[in-house]
Amino acid sequence: MTIAFRVLGLLALVAMALIPFLPLGAAQEYIWHVIIQIFLWSFVGNAWSLMGRFGLVSLGHGAFLGVGAYATVLLWNFYGMTPWAGVVLAVLLTVALALVVAYPCSRFQVVGHYFGLVTLAVGEVVRLWIVAERDWTGGSLGVSLKTGGTASGLWTLQFADKRVFYYVGMAAWLFGLWVWWRVDRSMARSAMEAIGEDETAAASVGIRVTRFKMGITALSAALTALGGALLALYLAYTNPDTLSGIGVSLRIVFAVVLGGMYSLLGPFVGTALTIALSEYLRIYFGIKLIGIAETIYGLLLIVFIIFLPAGIYGSIRDALFRRRPARSAGAATVAVLAGLIVAGCGGSTGLVVRGQSDAQIAADRAQCLPFVQAHTETTPELAEAACLVNRGYRAPLPLAQGPAGIGSLYATANRDAAVIVADFQGCRVEAFNTPMPENKEKKAPSGIFSSFFGQLFPRGFIKKARTPDEWALQTFAACLNRRGYAVSDVTPAR
Repeated sequence: MTIAFRVLGLLALVAMALIPFLPLGAAQEYIWHVIIQIFLWSFVGNAWSLMGRFGLVSLGHGAFLGVGAYATVLLWNFYGMTPWAGVVLAVLLTVALALVVAYPCSRFQVVGHYFGLVTLAVGEVVRLWIVAERDWTGGSLGVSLKTGGTASGLWTLQFADKRVFYYVGMAAWLFGLWVWWRVDRSMARSAMEAIGEDETAAASVGIRVTRFKMGITALSAALTALGGALLALYLAYTNPDTLSGIGVSLRIVFAVVLGGMYSLLGPFVGTALTIALSEYLRIYFGIKLIGIAETIYGLLLIVFIIFLPAGIYGSIRDALFRRRPARSAGAATVAVLAGLIVAGCGGSTGLVVRGQSDAQIAADRAQCLPFVQAHTETTPELAEAACLVNRGYRAPLPLAQGPAGIGSLYATANRDAAVIVADFQGCRVEAFNTPMPENKEKKAPSGIFSSFFGQLFPRGFIKKARTPDEWALQTFAACLNRRGYAVSDVTPAR
């Protein structure tokens, strides 16, 4: 099934890449324009969902979008700075603003509705500042991007052919999907989910709450600013009502909630539907019913929050895959945290799951019971993990040496459960019996984002083992890797 979906996804990407070469008639330019906007606003929606899916519901992303757009345009208009450099400075400026907002909110545990109100205020402050600085920004009338004249289009990022921006928008959208996927596959996701559930409990088990929250906020703001800069360069015009302020923030939120903030393609589906609806209403009503689109957005948002909290795409995905039957687990793909087979570690498998209710989890575990009873050649925990992974779960299990944990990792393999147990046992013996070499390197200072980005973009295994536990974990991961396992998210205990 996974291979089939990957093939379908690849075919869909090829089809989208070929759209600019199709004969679309007189409406060709308009169709390209709509698809480009869908790509760019989907990229912004993915950036917002990086925070929203973890309970950090921001109502001020219009501020980040506006700063990214206006900074890029003004640096070009007044200083002649190429957008290549202007976009970088705009992103850095936006990240600085995001950190100024995120740090006090994280330190003083401003969460829930209060966090939403803070971000809402920030978005409105940025919009009012844009309107007030009319000598620079054009005020409420907006400002147009100056033409490049005789300069190269590659230098000014101004192109007469919309197909160039079509591929730029498509590349940006794919980049946003990749970042979302990296976050979803990293241990940072588990940390952020724990923080979203209970910050105090998360801090009590060693999660650096402030660093993780500031890291995800900075990442989301940076991507949003990049999206704002690309929109400004494509439209060649910026306006506080279209690229900043509360209305823009709510438009982003609505699109993500409509499609599904917990799914990879949810923002894309929601954005495509909202833009299609907006274009239809604009053509159908014209200027007769001003504000009708916002009214319909609000009504639909209420309906979807009540009846489809997972969004359109998320609900369809859950309906298709939540109750799929377990495959034969003799050679199942088992994703576990290595160390399940450590003597005496038993107990709960510590499932990581998004979207399933407690009743659904209990039902799935009950359906796995016959499989567990039939596979006595391995531990009950490993057999249950194999069954549940086939139902869409990830099952992290601690690698332990006695009562103290030394860390965790994900090891994926397509082989018999008994072979997995033998491999884990052999690697555990090697990990705890290989002497640690003398380490003369100084401890590297930890930056403010070291916890978050270290989990998000891990560079292979642990490069510098400074303690015996880190060395054991590194040796264990290397042993599994030699035996053909796909090892990722190697995380030493804090």
